[in-house]
Amino acid sequence: MGSEHYGTHRDLLQWDINALLEELQPRFRDLPIQTLKLTFLKYCRLPHVKFYANGLKTAGHIWSLPKHANINTRDFDLPLLSDARRDYLENHPWTSIELKTLAHRLEQRHEAKIAAKLHDYIRKPRGDTTSPAGTNMDMMASCIFQAICRGLQLRLA
Repeated sequence: MGSEHYGTHRDLLQWDINALLEELQPRFRDLPIQTLKLTFLKYCRLPHVKFYANGLKTAGHIWSLPKHANINTRDFDLPLLSDARRDYLENHPWTSIELKTLAHRLEQRHEAKIAAKLHDYIRKPRGDTTSPAGTNMDMMASCIFQAICRGLQLRLA
């Protein structure tokens, strides 16, 4: 694909996205750049992307709520935590009042499905066995707990 002419659309579709972007990148170096805020979905992965002339197809989910649906955690009015208590809750977020408060706020916003999933996570029996899925859920819950403690705004996704 090193030539100036890339051929038909069908020819382009034979490339995977990484190779295509590497090939096209030099063409964009001299473009004028406007100062705009960069927006992205952090840690979003879309596996098995296939490109077609009329778009792309992938498996997975991307979702977002309108800005008015963001949750301002500064409004939670939660008690201050000692460092020791915060450390404990970061490792056991399902026991925190912060996640229970978030679930309650989701219910108030008529986000029943997401609230129910959070309640299920909080109530889930914990045993000695760990699974990758459970570990990932705990890690995500810990990040949410930390965001609530810092008073950050949450966007449901």
